[in-house]
Amino acid sequence: MPIVLARVDDRLIHGQVVIGWGRSLGLERIILVDDDVAGNDWEKDLYRMGVPDGMAVSFALTRGAPASALPEWQGSRLRSAILTGNLATMARLHDAAPRSSLQRINLRRLLSTSPVAPNWLPYGYLNHSGPALICQCFAPELRPRLSL
Repeated sequence: MPIVLARVDDRLIHGQVVIGWGRSLGLERIILVDDDVAGNDWEKDLYRMGVPDGMAVSFALTRGAPASALPEWQGSRLRSAILTGNLATMARLHDAAPRSSLQRINLRRLLSTSPVAPNWLPYGYLNHSGPALICQCFAPELRPRLSL
């Protein structure tokens, strides 16, 4: 089954993803693409504890593996969500397969670490590379689906 959710959320796995999106979309697997977590067994264990029985969690590094694994993830029978903690990682995944199920990317309120970052949207701030990365992920005919 194709990936049913591609989400950028700096909180990674948490209640909104597991309960809100997980139940409504019938998720069977969450694929977390993050270098810090994928390289730390203790953090992986923490994130595994946050998902209910019957929902698998996979961890991937941001470079190399996700691009080659994307067709496998899409071809799996498991209803899956891909989570990244930032736009740059999701943009790399999108570039690996621009006509994949990553055409619709769900964005959490994206906050810049800079207090002077422009307020691009009334409910969130993007750093200066944010708009370019969003444009990179979406063909002109596609509209991003924004959610808090």
